[in-house]
Amino acid sequence: MTSLPPPYYNNDPKSFAYPSAHKRWPTILTQAIDDLSQAIGVLVSKGSTESVVAEGKNLIQQLSTILYDLDHDRPIAPFTAEVTAKVKDLASYNTGIATLEPERTTWHTAPWLISECVLYRRIALVFETAESPEWQAYDVFGASKRAGLLSSRVAVTELAVRYAQVSSQWPQKHEVEKLRQLFSEFVDIALWGNATDLSLLIGADASDLAKVQGHAARAQQEANVLVNDTQDAWDAVYGAHEAGGAAARVDFVLDNAGFELYSDLIFALFLLDSKLVDNVVLHPKSVPWFVSDVVPADIVALVHQIKVFAEEAEEEEETTQSKTSKTSKAALNLIADKLAFYLGEASEANGVNSKGRISVRTNVFWTSYLSYRDELHPGGKGGGAQAWEDLKDSGLVIFKGDLNHRKLLGDLEWPRNTPFLSGIGSKLAASGVRLVTLRTIKADVVVGLKEGQEEELNDEWKKIGNNKGDDDGRGWAYSGKWAVIEYSDGSL
Repeated sequence: MTSLPPPYYNNDPKSFAYPSAHKRWPTILTQAIDDLSQAIGVLVSKGSTESVVAEGKNLIQQLSTILYDLDHDRPIAPFTAEVTAKVKDLASYNTGIATLEPERTTWHTAPWLISECVLYRRIALVFETAESPEWQAYDVFGASKRAGLLSSRVAVTELAVRYAQVSSQWPQKHEVEKLRQLFSEFVDIALWGNATDLSLLIGADASDLAKVQGHAARAQQEANVLVNDTQDAWDAVYGAHEAGGAAARVDFVLDNAGFELYSDLIFALFLLDSKLVDNVVLHPKSVPWFVSDVVPADIVALVHQIKVFAEEAEEEEETTQSKTSKTSKAALNLIADKLAFYLGEASEANGVNSKGRISVRTNVFWTSYLSYRDELHPGGKGGGAQAWEDLKDSGLVIFKGDLNHRKLLGDLEWPRNTPFLSGIGSKLAASGVRLVTLRTIKADVVVGLKEGQEEELNDEWKKIGNNKGDDDGRGWAYSGKWAVIEYSDGSL
């Protein structure tokens, strides 16, 4: 049996794991503590009870302890027996922590994937185990996600106008090629929507976000798709459409909230409005995760914010008599109304009603440290078997973003010319799950490149002066400027 490559480690200065563990994570935690302090201030100004305010201060102390452990490279401790008995997915985490090699047990020496997942699981647990309902429902990354969405208004409006144009005249049933071209366009939109990752854009402003959003940015990036299996994804969706029945469905394993979620939902609208599929299933995280990942409440908040953008466009129209504002208002209202219709009634209590043609399912597997290559199959651990059961009948499962891609490949040091099916492993490649991964590359693991392509990318990165100290030019893999669209039909 061929041995697997090693994982990426946090003490490897040639890996993006190193700046992540040493710089990004402390910065993210510090921002979370600052946001929590501001939230406490708001509660005080509103006359909240002393017990809620006092507990908020205690939560700050718990986050500060995590930050201290990170900064001082302390061992990654298992979750306590008391909390493990209450929170069902933590026993699996303890199993993973127990299997770390003796010299790889601290925050700065452990494998990147498990340590990063443990970090965000600890942060989420601080609020899950709070006593006050106010803090149990608090999204520690909510302020960052809201700010990111508000800064994306221009791109949100531009995409709404484009969708309104498309939906005004759908291709006829016999115009399959036109439909395929539109499918490719919305794949492209969803792919580059992933360039907006708040865990990598801490401190970004509206102008920074505009550089990675919108039609012009996508057009410039088209040549940077290193592997493009869009045709295979189309064949899967159209084949399921022709077959009909339960397979006429597409699933999105979501990544980031804000503009990326918006671009995913626009893609979902296209699939439903064009009658390519009957149903779309969204798979968000069940707890706040990796700063910008989608939780169910983010879906409700997005629909609400689109309506707010429409109201703002209406106010601009009344003030300026602008035809552009009128067009924007109509397009934004169209998107908001369609999403509300397909999602069904929304409520703050349960996020989103799953009875609509766009439904929402959570699973602890998506916030596990376990890799999809190992556990997304009928016998998978840590929720993997249930996730497989959820996905197996889908016409196509779209995995969004960098973390999902890392988990598909186990976050291992694969040679970059490794075939994608080899990277995801025989269990997943033969699982019956038809999948495509839409990923802008923001971490080390990359597969599917042609011979010599990695060297060409290294040389290109060095020539444009962006190596920033990585003299071998490896920084292209962390930049988010290149992407892959890779497919498996699940029948290896």
